[in-house]
Amino acid sequence: MAGSDLAFKIAFKKAGIIRVETAEELFDLAEVFSTQPIPEGSNVAIITNAGGPGILATDSCEKYGVKMAPMSSNIVKKLREKLPPASGFFNPIDVLGDASAERYKFAIETVLKSEDVNSGLIILAPQAITKPLSIAKAIVDSKHIFKDKPVMTSFMGGRTVAKGIEEIEKAGIPNFSFPERAIRSLSILVKYGDYLKSSQIETIPRFRINKKKVSSVFKRVREDKRVTLTWVEATEVVNAYGIPATIPQLANIAEEAVQSANRIGYPVVLKIESPNILHKTDIGGVRLNVNTAEEVRRIFFELVGRAHIYYPKATILGVNVSKMVPLGRELIIGMTHDITFGQLIMFGLGGIYVNFLKDVTFGLAPLSEREVVEMIEQTKAFTLLRGIRGDARSDIDSIIDVILRFSQLVTDFSEINEIDINPLSVYEENKGCLCLDVKITISTK
Repeated sequence: MAGSDLAFKIAFKKAGIIRVETAEELFDLAEVFSTQPIPEGSNVAIITNAGGPGILATDSCEKYGVKMAPMSSNIVKKLREKLPPASGFFNPIDVLGDASAERYKFAIETVLKSEDVNSGLIILAPQAITKPLSIAKAIVDSKHIFKDKPVMTSFMGGRTVAKGIEEIEKAGIPNFSFPERAIRSLSILVKYGDYLKSSQIETIPRFRINKKKVSSVFKRVREDKRVTLTWVEATEVVNAYGIPATIPQLANIAEEAVQSANRIGYPVVLKIESPNILHKTDIGGVRLNVNTAEEVRRIFFELVGRAHIYYPKATILGVNVSKMVPLGRELIIGMTHDITFGQLIMFGLGGIYVNFLKDVTFGLAPLSEREVVEMIEQTKAFTLLRGIRGDARSDIDSIIDVILRFSQLVTDFSEINEIDINPLSVYEENKGCLCLDVKITISTK
């Protein structure tokens, strides 16, 4: 599910590199970044003399993730003192179609002084009495008010506003033919500011783990001339990094399976073990809620038989026996190698539907806590995890902890080619999560 284009996108975001899709966007951003300061936040104030363009700009804010700055009661009071009664006093601020240069200047200086406003977009749609050049000069004269805040204009109307645009651009203020382009460019400026803030304080957490244990497991697998770990071995690996997991016992014969089930306690789960069978559920290679020794014996032979039917040449190592535990929300955490950037970590909805729903996000290891939180919040699964329609909130903190430990594991051991925890069963808040199955393949060296 991870392609090289996705890897580039993730790597660029992690490094603060801005990726554009068109030449138009490239030149728009070049102008904005070369003339405007980085905003302190994402709150923009829109000042317009026409309702339609103001609404277009507002819609673009929602589309590109820019917030409409709130207008405090004090700011609204000041605006009401000098603007006509029919004006719009809340964001977007509508100074009406007959707005003069003085009216624009008053609105700009009043609004952009607010600490709640981080940037501004000034829109002009020419009317019969509009004086674009005078308004442009008023904007430039107000520049000292917003010298630390990015401000852009959208003078619409082509040749009718050409002299105004010339005045604006001569002062180092970017102008856009349409407000949507301005907001798109501003959104990138905002995101870059967020990146700069986070990169200054961000650290990659390191946990106390047992690297020797993992190294010994990998050594044993290579000595057996294998690349795929058994479920038991894979569980040892994740446990060594503090990732909670059910502990299976591998049985080579039916009586061993019965003994394991008796030790573990009923009910149990039986699962075929073979390096050649990745999706065991597809062949009926997993049985849940096995309650008696007789069932264990019978199902042991059934699982082995089904494996031989579907995969006649497969190596069958036996049947795993594990405790049947309550199932919470099913999630997946995985890793695959990108040829250019290394380990790509995946998170999303898990279980047997992962390949159909494809509700997953990716991050480039090593991951910070902020990056993990962003990954979780980008999925539809996040809505479920927060609790909807009376469902309890899931233990999101425990998911974050597991992903961070997972990130450290794949960073510490570059020989891991692929690893999937599926499902990771997450329970209600403060009740943790549990890895119910894990698959690991390693390189031969």
